[in-house]
Amino acid sequence: MAYERGRLSRQTSTFMLGPDVRAFDELLAPSIDGLACWAGERRGPGGSPVVHQSLGEALQARSVQAFLRPDDDAGGGGPEIQYLATEIVGDSWTGPRVDPETPDAFIRAGRLAYMWVPQDESDVVRARFADLVRLTWKALNSVTTAHLVQSNGRPARSTRIGSGAKQWAVQHPDQRLVSWGAYVQVR
Repeated sequence: MAYERGRLSRQTSTFMLGPDVRAFDELLAPSIDGLACWAGERRGPGGSPVVHQSLGEALQARSVQAFLRPDDDAGGGGPEIQYLATEIVGDSWTGPRVDPETPDAFIRAGRLAYMWVPQDESDVVRARFADLVRLTWKALNSVTTAHLVQSNGRPARSTRIGSGAKQWAVQHPDQRLVSWGAYVQVR
């Protein structure tokens, strides 16, 4: 992607299984009430996003990713935060989704990310999105830890793991965690 003056972005790789996603969603929900809502990829009538009450509901509708977007009643439009779900895949890090107990299964990291150019937005949208980012990463950091290392033993930067995913990794030491093509392990 070409450099765009004034662009702000952030991306955190996440290993979050069902209980971790629910904990994140439940912690974040009261903070974003009236500020933002979850939307799936699919568009409703007139091309508008389909709004969901929770991250879990948005993921059920689409199953892979959801977007946290400013609520239309709170200034509407503007940038979105992408939540891409962690997946358990087989054969290789690009393999099909499988049951977690499948031999040679991998956990492929999801992510929480955004990219936007604040100067392109109104003052209201800038302020609300900055609040939304702060609240979202605060919730993420509350339900995950950074206890992951790369294969060379160095800390895995911008990578978080939930307690459910960490427990799975500890119980399955021969199975891999893959964060965007690189292997990581629980510290």
